[in-house]
Parts: sequence; C-alpha cells; structure tokens
Amino acid sequence: MQPEPGTLVLDIGGGSTELLLDSFHTSLDTGSVRFTERFVRSDPPTRDEIAACARAVRSLLEPLDIAPERALGVAGTVTTLAALDLGLDAYDRERVHGHRLSLEGARAQLERLAALPLAQRREVPALEPERAPVIVAGAVILAETLARFGLDAIEVSERDILDGIALAAAELPEPEEGAAPPGAYTCC
Repeated sequence: MQPEPGTLVLDIGGGSTELLLDSFHTSLDTGSVRFTERFVRSDPPTRDEIAACARAVRSLLEPLDIAPERALGVAGTVTTLAALDLGLDAYDRERVHGHRLSLEGARAQLERLAALPLAQRREVPALEPERAPVIVAGAVILAETLARFGLDAIEVSERDILDGIALAAAELPEPEEGAAPPGAYTCC
C-alpha cells in the first residue's frame, strides 16, 4: 500500500528522522533521543532549551526543497502524541490509527509535556514511561516539521516500515529449486 502522491511520510526515531515524499527521501540527524541528549538539561526543560532544540530542527529542515500536500506519521513519537491528543486513559492502537493530529494539537501536547518534570511525565496516561524522557524533543521535531512545510495536521498510522517490508517480501517470487550455480560444491 503506497501513500497518495504528495504525502510526506514522517518517521521520528530516536537517533534520526526519516522523511519520504514521492521519490524524495532523506534521513536527518534529528531524533528524539539525540535531541534530548543535545538540548534538554533541565527537569522540566526550560523554554530556552526547547527554543534551541526547535532552532536546530529548523536548520536541518530549511534546506529541504519539497512541498508536501499532506503528512502521514508513523512510529512511537507520533502515535504517542496522537494518543495524548485524544485524551486516552490507556494507549489504544485502534483509536490512534487514522487520527488526524493537528499542528495546534501537537503544539498543545508539547507545551503540556514540557511543563512537567520527568517523574510526572512518566505518570501521564497513554504515555509509555520509557518514552517520557524523550517525548518533549520528539514533539518539537514533529511541530517544527509540520510548521516548516505548511502542514496543518498529520494523519497517524500504526503501520510502519516493518509492515512495508513484510508486504514487499510477500510480493517476492517463490525461490526456485534447481541446479547449483556454476562453481558451487554439491555433496550427498
């Protein structure tokens, strides 16, 4: 299943962020773990730390000459922010999948999470405690990406690269049994 033409596929990982748009693809050295380690020193993060993180994201996005019409987000940062935007008491894949997370909703979650110390972020319903330390930087990356490309929202998908790999593998032809290639040693 291919996204519609003009759809930016965004995958915010721990060490990098992948962006795919039609035949364009890139991997940026901006991930939720990497940017937490680089910019977040206080608990909770200060406005200056958040601003520095946002400037760094913008500097990496600025040179990209693409014009997506819409966005599709995969992986933990985007799906978690969607669950929080929905106000879920517990994470629910069915409700998260297909949710349209607005730029304003992403910014609201960023403000909310950045105001909480780590111990309180770990207690937020629908937020995995292990993701709590890096969710603020991830939210900055999401909000700045949407803003940079003039997108007012992102559609959230519970399907990701592993689903794509499985689908591609299912389309491969069956292996053929036959004679060994020239020069191969056969026995028995």
